[in-house]
Amino acid sequence: MSVEDRWIYVTCVGTTPEAVYSPLWALIEEGLKVDLVHLLHTEGTRRHAEALRDAIRILANLDEDSVRISKVEEVNIEETVKQAKSIVEEYRSHGFKVIVDITPGRKPMSISMFQAAMQGEAELITYLHLLNREFEREPYPLIPMWLVRLVKFKDQVKAASKQPTRAPVVLGYDEVRYQEVYPYINELCRSTGRSQVTIEVPYLGFKLLSLDFKDNGVKVMHVADKKYFQEYLSTREVEGLSLYKPPKSPYSLFKDALIAGGALKLDVKPLIDAIRREVEEKELRGPRLVALALDTNMIYARLVTNHLSELLGRGLKVLLSDEVHDEIQRQYLNKSRLTSDWREELKSIREAAKALSKLKELGDLVPNQGTPYKARLAYHAELELAQVKGYIERIPKTEGQGDLAIMESYKKHSENVGATLIVATGDNSFAEALRNRGFTAYYVDQSIDVKKENIEITYRNLPKLILSLATYFIAIRITSANTSITVRSTWEDKKPPQWTEGILQVKAPPQIQQKAKQQIDKANKIKETLTSKIKTNI
Repeated sequence: MSVEDRWIYVTCVGTTPEAVYSPLWALIEEGLKVDLVHLLHTEGTRRHAEALRDAIRILANLDEDSVRISKVEEVNIEETVKQAKSIVEEYRSHGFKVIVDITPGRKPMSISMFQAAMQGEAELITYLHLLNREFEREPYPLIPMWLVRLVKFKDQVKAASKQPTRAPVVLGYDEVRYQEVYPYINELCRSTGRSQVTIEVPYLGFKLLSLDFKDNGVKVMHVADKKYFQEYLSTREVEGLSLYKPPKSPYSLFKDALIAGGALKLDVKPLIDAIRREVEEKELRGPRLVALALDTNMIYARLVTNHLSELLGRGLKVLLSDEVHDEIQRQYLNKSRLTSDWREELKSIREAAKALSKLKELGDLVPNQGTPYKARLAYHAELELAQVKGYIERIPKTEGQGDLAIMESYKKHSENVGATLIVATGDNSFAEALRNRGFTAYYVDQSIDVKKENIEITYRNLPKLILSLATYFIAIRITSANTSITVRSTWEDKKPPQWTEGILQVKAPPQIQQKAKQQIDKANKIKETLTSKIKTNI
């Protein structure tokens, strides 16, 4: 693309904004500078087109007059072709080069746009091919790069020459939501030209996972099983190493993190089948509710968001006793205990780091003031509860004491509201005791071994797993070739809302960090703009 080329981007508007602006974002990332964007909408998508105006301006750095909208008739393909073709020809007659994108909208619109581009002799036709529909509501940079392809037809665009620039030195960590880690991973792998990464605990030297990102999914190349940890510790003569307070072995920490991250295959099928049967019966007969009671083990394991989220919108409610929530909160509300626990934890980490990786100083991997293990897990549980907040029913404290008394309060509540009660617990003996009292109780066995065949990592659960690993190990490092990014969960003055929003700190080489953060900031600004505009136009 020469400097004198002036490009017009023409596309139709559907009901998914990301499908409209993500193909343009992909072109911009390739170096294309558009001078004007023209959005074609139907009567049904007018408000979406109006909302997209400001979002497109933010993305492409355009002024207000450089984003235009026009109405076309979707019911008549021939008429739509005629209208779109005339727009393409009009721009070309004034010396512009035209790109027509056919990604958004329903099939009649896509067909019409393709035909109009061909008949109007547009210089380029594009289509953003998404290989996994789970990401269709995500902006372009937040999609794993292996799942998206910008397909080009009639390509007469020469890639813009990007002048090498010296990135400014970026000090410190970015604070981002865990769902926003993909821009960093994408840029990391683009910088190395590799699709393989290793996830490790940098201050201890544990290589937890090796992953290969492919078009059809994430392939697990290596996982640190029990034998790996035993041999690693044995060769360094530190068998029996434990961390934190209460003491936990590195293997058990890794296993718990995999469970909470949704990556270890627990046998939850009997529980899911039982809940689904009740939900489907409710849908047929109504209006009976289905209530799920969890012990604290299942909240820490993030059972609902990992395995039951699809059932939440179908009538499933989660019961939460005030006593259970108080028990979780007690782990992070006592500030003096948090300080003393962190002091002990930091001491054990420093000793382990010296023994395992010969580190004399932890640098900025582990802060001098942070959040201790039990409090980190409690905050992780609060994140789980926050993400299912709309489906939780709070149950007042009971007169009795202990877990059985809490379950009896759940049972009484369910009977009062006419709900079917199902209990999930990580304690087999407790499940048996509940069944003896007439409860429908399921034991979720978490004793499964960590080995490759028991691990399932997807593009969807990987950010959650990264959050979980960083929470359990404080900091992790993701490496491709010889380039790394560091992710940590705790730092001085981290606020409770940041925990319940899943905020992490990420640090990367300057060029990667700057590019990723710019993409995230722009995506968030576009999202805020669209949300505001669509609400205004309703």
